[in-house]
Amino acid sequence: MSRYAIYFSPASNSPWWPAGCAWLGRDAETGLEIAQPMLPAIPTALFREMTSTPRRYGFHATLKGPFLLKPGLGEQAVLNAARGFCAGASSLSVGRLEVVFLRDFLALRPSGDEHALSRLAMDCVRYFDDLRQAPMPAELASKNKQPLSDRQRQNLLRWGYPYVDEDFRFHFTLSNSLAGYEDKIRQALHTGACNWFAHAAGAIPMHIDSIAVFIEPAPGTAFRMLRRFEFAAGQ
Repeated sequence: MSRYAIYFSPASNSPWWPAGCAWLGRDAETGLEIAQPMLPAIPTALFREMTSTPRRYGFHATLKGPFLLKPGLGEQAVLNAARGFCAGASSLSVGRLEVVFLRDFLALRPSGDEHALSRLAMDCVRYFDDLRQAPMPAELASKNKQPLSDRQRQNLLRWGYPYVDEDFRFHFTLSNSLAGYEDKIRQALHTGACNWFAHAAGAIPMHIDSIAVFIEPAPGTAFRMLRRFEFAAGQ
């Protein structure tokens, strides 16, 4: 069964999109594999291994995590909902992004206030929830194996995803879990990411002026972007 997700992915003509796709080694819009940058102190094969999970999902910031559709609904229902959401949405600035360690992985995160980003994400969580089928018991059991707080477990039951509302952290995932790697490798990856994204960070401020509908065609397959929808309202 296919899963859908509501993400923010920078426009293809933004310097952030090619930079993010190259870092992960895949363009989720075209489906093409891309050569990853060469990083000092990290062999090519190791770098590819360390980015395997975010590569499957594509370069994005999650607004509403992956979900199954209710019986009787199809892809067009998601696209129509996305169009409706964007009709009343206004663009907002993400501000300056920096490379940080978030929990046990590497990510791009805003360095400033995130209240507007959090509101946008929760608006998405609520708006698209009418499409979402409740998680299967096996899916809940799998996610409950993660180290979640009581509130995150309640989020999982209510919204199908643990990291919403107060637990939401706007970010672009740049690596797998780094818990099993030596500190020198972790630091080399951090330095490499800082250097790689420096051009995009200096070229243009990131604004959220659209959302993207992604699909996982079958369990375990690579997510691909179905379509971006631009916000109708200005700042």
